[in-house]
Amino acid sequence: MKYPLTIIAIITLLLTATACTKNTPTTNTPVVVNTIVNQGTAPTESGCPQEGHIKSPASTNAATITFDNQTGADLKVYWLDFNGARKFYTDVKAHSKKDQATWVGHVWVVADGAGQCVKLHSANAVAQTLVID
Repeated sequence: MKYPLTIIAIITLLLTATACTKNTPTTNTPVVVNTIVNQGTAPTESGCPQEGHIKSPASTNAATITFDNQTGADLKVYWLDFNGARKFYTDVKAHSKKDQATWVGHVWVVADGAGQCVKLHSANAVAQTLVID
């Protein structure tokens, strides 16, 4: 049985939270080992309905997410802190990419100019690309 990415991300968050210590994302970019592009069956939803019910767990595993904005509009990127509150981190211009240092298990919200969630994603690898289209 294939599970939507959001369910797998939630399970990963729960497992990661039990064995980690607290860290917040930094602006220092860790070394990129490889890049994972979300592939396979597309999730049935953007993950946005989980906002307000999910938060970033403590983690000691540094990671990098590349936000790949393939839309025609600028987007805003927020980190969901340890209480589940949005913390603004960066803008991603239309048709551009932005690397963001983070920790495995940490949760990110990509929002439109009005702040409406477009995609919610948990960092689930040391280095990955999140395509927003």
